[in-house]
Amino acid sequence: VITVTPLSIDFGVIKVGTSSSSNISVKNTGGSALTVSGVSSPSTPFHVTGNTCTGQTLQPDQSCIITVTFSPKFRQRYSSSLNISSNDPVRPNVSVSLKGDAIL
Repeated sequence: VITVTPLSIDFGVIKVGTSSSSNISVKNTGGSALTVSGVSSPSTPFHVTGNTCTGQTLQPDQSCIITVTFSPKFRQRYSSSLNISSNDPVRPNVSVSLKGDAIL
């Protein structure tokens, strides 16, 4: 059973030209092995900058981490999402929403 936390990340307000990162935990809370088959790329200016999950088979109670970085180049409000795919029979695709505001 795949458990993803958090399911949404609000990077808040940051200055254009700077960046902020946050981690997403993917954990196998079931009783059998869970294979994470992929992590989609969110739209710019969000980027997956770390990923110990794709291609991993997590045994029960094992977890992996996806790091997402928000690095805006223009002043505006941004939103996107990324999708985590696995062999979970109930939730094979889990979406994590991303948002952030950039100021000068």
